[in-house]
This record gives sequence, structure tokens and C-alpha cells, in this order.
Amino acid sequence: MTPEPTFDDLGPSQPPRLGAVIGGSLEKGLEVRLDADAPLEDVRVGHYVAIQGERTRFFGMVTDISLRALDERLALSPPADGFSARVLAGTGTFAVLKVVPMLVLQEGTLQPARTIPAHFAPVARASAEDVATVFGAEDAQHPRHFNVGTPLDMEAQVALDLGRFVERSNGVFGKSGTGKTFLTRLLLAGILQKGAATNLVFDMHNEYGWQGSSEGPRGAVKGLKQLFPSQVAIFSLDEESSRRRKVQPDFVVEIGYGDIEPSDIEILRDTLDLSQPMLDAVYLLARRYGSQGWLKEVLAEAGAEQTTRERLKELAGGIEAHEAALAGLFRRLQGLARLPFLVPKPRDNAVQRLL
Repeated sequence: MTPEPTFDDLGPSQPPRLGAVIGGSLEKGLEVRLDADAPLEDVRVGHYVAIQGERTRFFGMVTDISLRALDERLALSPPADGFSARVLAGTGTFAVLKVVPMLVLQEGTLQPARTIPAHFAPVARASAEDVATVFGAEDAQHPRHFNVGTPLDMEAQVALDLGRFVERSNGVFGKSGTGKTFLTRLLLAGILQKGAATNLVFDMHNEYGWQGSSEGPRGAVKGLKQLFPSQVAIFSLDEESSRRRKVQPDFVVEIGYGDIEPSDIEILRDTLDLSQPMLDAVYLLARRYGSQGWLKEVLAEAGAEQTTRERLKELAGGIEAHEAALAGLFRRLQGLARLPFLVPKPRDNAVQRLL
């Protein structure tokens, strides 16, 4: 008779046993009955667990926790004192974990779980060795692995293979306050440290480049430029604003009027609330003044005090546009003149110079 496998056979470093598999399926997840001496309140959804089958080691995650009773009458007439409740705990009443098997380790190879362990296979919290087997480790053998943190209530580090990570599109999602910005900053720092890729970050709220915000008592954390000064370049669309925040940008981006084409305005149709007649007027103006000079003429007309109704009528007639559409277009494009990076003639095309 083959003895029942236990985690005690796997070495002293293994975490204590949680329970045993009592049912379930590959599609809906396994049911694991918690042992009477296993602390229920220390087990949480999201914990990694390891299940030792007869020949295969399974790696899974706790997705739900429920309470069960052998006798349904206990739910109708629960014990009135703590002593009786403790006597029934683990025998008449018990907890069941729902565990989704994700990976299997067989003959030293990790594969997606396409089978499940047998009844009563022992289950334990995943050890640091289990986590390192699944995710790898940040060491000499894994030069592009980067530690991104620890699982819930574990001391084991989760290392991400940044070489594989940058091969595909990725996203960081979560509710407000769950650490999306912090994780993104950490990933960017790892990619820079390991030289895994080149990043272009649109830092709309100044959270990554020079100095990031923190919810802790310090209120601020170092940005990527401070951590990797020779590897990070900061581009600014508003040099004056950057200097007020004591940020020294490497490049100041300026866009000349002549670089704005009618198709660029069409992309901003919803933002500027442009009607179709207004868009038609844009192309008609570009045809009259040329693709390099139409915006300069429009902004000059829109900002001129002498642009009266007669002048609008004259311009509309000259380009065969609707007068009301032309007036509305002038009002909407006038706001472009207040953009600090949109200038008649740029001092230096920083983006083109880098390319």
C-alpha cells in the first residue's frame, strides 16, 4: 500500500498543512476541507496554495471560503456557549476553501493545470520555494527577473520576468487607492534597471518623471529621473510650469503653427466641439492660406479686434464657407493660442532631434 503523501515529506521549510481536497472540478475549482487545527481567519482569498498529488504538485489560489455543518440542525439551533462551539469546530462544523488549480509541476516542468489531484490530497500554503518555482527569482540565473512584491501575508518575493513582460501589451487596473501608480512606477524602474525596454511615458499628473506622490507620511517619492538620471529624459510642454515646480526638463517640446494640419484638428473634433461645417471651413482655409500658414492666419483673425461681422462675411465668401460656421470655428480655435507649447516658430524641434 502506498502511504498517503504529506507535506512533512517535502522538507522542514514547508508551511504547515491547511487541509485536504474533498471534491470539486477543474472548471469550477477544488473544495478543500480545512483541518480542525488550521486557523480559519488566517486564510484569505488570494492566498497561494500548493497541493501535493501522487505524482504531481499543483499550484493554485484560494478564491472563496465557506462554512459547512454535518448536521443542518446546527444552523437552526446553534450552540449557546463557547465551549460547545469549540467542541463542534472541526468535527460537526468546518470550513471549506474553493481553490482554483492553475499550474502543475511534473518532472521539473511547469504546465497549465489540465487535471486535478485525487481525494484527500494534502493542501498547504505555498512556500517561498513554490513561489520561486512559478515566478522565478531575482538572481544570477535570472538576469531579467525583478522582484515586484510579496503575496498576501507571505514573505516570499514574486519576481517578474521583464523580458517576457515587455513582449506583450499590459495594463494595471484597480480601484482608487489600491496602488496602481506605485506598481506602475515599480515596473518602470525594473524595466530601466534590467534594460528590458525603452519606455515613453505620458506623465499627465507628474507621478513618474521627476517626483511622485505618496500616501505615506513623507508625501513624495523619488521619480525615475532621480533614480536613473542618465537613462531618463524629461520632456516638458510648459517650461515655465516645470521650473516653478523646480523641475529641470531635458527638452522643451514646442510645436509650430506650420506643423498643425487640418487632419490634426479633425482628430480634436469632439474635444473642440466642432461641427461638420466648421471642419469643412478648416480645409477651405488651408486651401486658401496653405498648409503651413493657415493656422497662423486663423489665430490672427480670431484674436483681432477688427474681425467684425463684415470681415467674417468677406472671409466666408472668399473661401465659400458658411459665415456662422467660420465664426464658431474662430471662437473654438482661439483657445489654441493659449497653449504654451504651440508657438509661431519653435526654437528647437526636440522630438525630431532625438529621432
